[in-house]
Amino acid sequence: MTASAFNSAADIAATRASVGKRIGEIIEDIIGDSRIRQLFDDAGHHPDEYAGKPTGLIALDKNVISKDTKNALLVAQAAERALTASRQAALLALSHDRRVDAKEQLDLTGAGFIAHDDKVFQFVGSDRDPAALKEAQSTWMLAQLYLNNEILAIIEKVGGYLEPTPSMGDEYQAGFMKAATAHYALAADMLEKEGHADAAAKFRAVSTSLSASIINDSAPSPSAFASAALRAAESLAQARGSTVGSYGAALEKLERLAYGAPQAPAAPAAAPQAPTPKTP
Repeated sequence: MTASAFNSAADIAATRASVGKRIGEIIEDIIGDSRIRQLFDDAGHHPDEYAGKPTGLIALDKNVISKDTKNALLVAQAAERALTASRQAALLALSHDRRVDAKEQLDLTGAGFIAHDDKVFQFVGSDRDPAALKEAQSTWMLAQLYLNNEILAIIEKVGGYLEPTPSMGDEYQAGFMKAATAHYALAADMLEKEGHADAAAKFRAVSTSLSASIINDSAPSPSAFASAALRAAESLAQARGSTVGSYGAALEKLERLAYGAPQAPAAPAAAPQAPTPKTP
C-alpha cells in the first residue's frame, strides 16, 4: 500500500490506539504477525517458560521481529505514552485552581500516578539500548513525572499541606508533542530500513499529523522540563527540610537523556600536520 493509504484521521487514530497497547499486540497490529499475542492467549498469562523475560525479547527469541524492529516499535510506544501523559498533565495544570477551589478529591492511582521508582521504568536509559530508544523512553518517563507533579499539586493543595507541590503549568505539553513527532518519524525511518514499508508509512502519517498540531514550536523541551522540575523539587525539599533523594537523581539522569538534551561539544578538529621538510 502507499503511504497515503494511512493518512486519514481514522487510520491515524487506529495506529495510535495500536501503539498504546502491549508490545505483542503492537507487533500484530503494526507488523501483522500475531504469534506473540497468540502465545500469551494460549497460556492465559505470561508464558511460564519465559518468566521474567520482557515480551520484546520473547519476540526476538522466536524470530518474530528483528532487534531493530523491536526498538522501532518501542520508540513509537514511548512516544505515544509521552503524548498521553503530558496531555493529562497539561489538562490538570489548566484546571488546577478550579479543582482546588472545589476541594476535589483526586485518587492518586485513578488519576494516573506512577512513581519514579516503579518497575515499569526499570529499563529506561539502559546502557544496552540504542540512543534513539534511550531518548524516547526517557522522554516518556519525564512526561509521566510531569503528570505525577500535577496530580500531587492538586492533592496536596486540597489536603492543606503547608508546603504543597507547586504546579508546573501547561507550557511543557507542546515540547512533549514536538518530541513525540520526532520519535514517531524516527521509528518510521527505523522500520523502513527493516523492510516494513506499510508499518513505516503508518508511523510517518502520525508524525505528520502531530507536526501540524504543534502550536508553539519554541516550547520548552522535555529536557528543559527535567531541569525545571529538579529546581522545583530542590526548592520544595529545602522548604520541607528534606532532600530530593532518588527522585532528584532520576531527573538529573533524564535531563541528560531526554529529547532536547544539550549535546556534548564536538571534539576539536586535529591541527593539520606541517609538511615534512625535504632533505637536500
